[in-house]
Amino acid sequence: MAQVESSVTAKKSKSEPVEYDGVMQAWNDVFADTPIAKLKVMSDQRKRQIHRLAKELHQQFGSYTPKAFQDYFEDFWRQISAKPNSFHLGNNDRKWIANFDYVMRPKVFAETVEDAL
Repeated sequence: MAQVESSVTAKKSKSEPVEYDGVMQAWNDVFADTPIAKLKVMSDQRKRQIHRLAKELHQQFGSYTPKAFQDYFEDFWRQISAKPNSFHLGNNDRKWIANFDYVMRPKVFAETVEDAL
């Protein structure tokens, strides 16, 4: 019985906590000199978005450190800034520019990983 309990306990072990402040700093560093808005507030909604994307990063790359988020943000920026008339940078009928909520969407993550933005 003790062996069963220990194996169940091992399965329930918590993963490392997400470093929300580190992710916010990574975002602000990557998008510092761009038209994309910087983060000033780490709301509960944003924490949930980060947590959800952390799962995706862990599945794809085995890590969800601030550096992993930074790599994702840099890849997103590389792809959208390479397009001369990027939709993501305001070249659309509403002058909409990509923001944190948009970049944190699972679909955008998948498109970024696939180099399909």
